[in-house]
Amino acid sequence: MPPICRSRRDAPVATHTPLRLCPSPLPQVVTLARDADKKTEVVELAKAAAAATDSTEAAAATAEAAWPETDEVPVTQAADTSSIDGEISRVELEKRAADEDKEKADADSSTDFGPDGAFYPLKGKCLEIRLAQYTYKVCPFGDAKQDHTSLGTFEGWADGGHTTMNFRGGQSCWNGPARSMTVTFECGSEDRLLAVDEPSKCAYASRVSTPAACDAGAANELRLELGSVKHDEL
Repeated sequence: MPPICRSRRDAPVATHTPLRLCPSPLPQVVTLARDADKKTEVVELAKAAAAATDSTEAAAATAEAAWPETDEVPVTQAADTSSIDGEISRVELEKRAADEDKEKADADSSTDFGPDGAFYPLKGKCLEIRLAQYTYKVCPFGDAKQDHTSLGTFEGWADGGHTTMNFRGGQSCWNGPARSMTVTFECGSEDRLLAVDEPSKCAYASRVSTPAACDAGAANELRLELGSVKHDEL
């Protein structure tokens, strides 16, 4: 007669029938513990293990192994989470940089840089000059300052031409208008802020030399002039 499978609880103290104990469900509980989505099933199997083994200690140990009562994240899981967070941060930074580049490109496309973009090389460049106790700073297509006092931001070209820029909306004068500045360009061999005046209260006028202001004829005259100077120096 084949052995009869019985649980420990049902096994008699003495019997003439061959007896084989049923396999313990504990290994199955431990295996299911690997899956965090089966917490309920793990708990139920742990209870079944207690009933089958009649051992509270063994069932408790199994439940602890299957579903530890701890908030600690396994090292491998923490490493995976950190890697994912790092990748998300990298993608977000790349997207932010791309958005900023697009905004700059959109701004450039709507900005008048003169004929054939002649004045584009001045974008992002700032020129300074020290006069008396003040330092003046002009950033074409940007803003203008007297030390830390705003003299306005770029508003556009004056009179529809490409010789004078208007800067408006600067810091207000005491009992006066908001400061402003005009920047008049003239042909020169280098970018330089040549002079700053205040012809009327809080209204400033400056002159800037730059190759960008040279048309074909003026540029040729400038090259001839520079060549003559170098020849005289030799």
